[in-house]
Amino acid sequence: YLPLKFAARIVSVNETFISGLQEMYGLKRDRLELIPNGISLREFSLEEYEQFLAQNNLDSDATYLIYVGSLIPRKRVELLLELLAKLTQTKLKLILCGGGDDITYLMMLRQKVLELDLASRVIFTGRVAPNQIPLYLKLAWAFILPSKSEGRPNSALEAMRSGTPVFLSD
Repeated sequence: YLPLKFAARIVSVNETFISGLQEMYGLKRDRLELIPNGISLREFSLEEYEQFLAQNNLDSDATYLIYVGSLIPRKRVELLLELLAKLTQTKLKLILCGGGDDITYLMMLRQKVLELDLASRVIFTGRVAPNQIPLYLKLAWAFILPSKSEGRPNSALEAMRSGTPVFLSD
């Protein structure tokens, strides 16, 4: 609490966090600043997009659902695998963009892919460079984020910017 008490200004990307600081520590609003996360407005050429597809062995005829974020339990990525298993259209694939440090969770996701017979329909990209995210999002038919809790996820903003429909959990 001491660093908060003497800080001239406290900045957060989340209004809920700021409200919590006010309630928990009695901090005055004039010392708390909300600066929302931003997204890239970078455009890319058709040539760059086609090169991206070729380099990543992505089929432009397939229909892709996409998840962008950390592969951690709070994100509930296993629900996406269960959803995909129920959708029998075999051209429908799921791209999981992101990495994680929870090896047990990552192994569980990979095991679930095998158990649900989804190996040919799920793509684990691992961590993706920020300048590649818009290319993945542009390819996707829909962006899905089944998180247990979120603030204002950048990935959803980026998907909207790309013109990709967004489905978020409540």
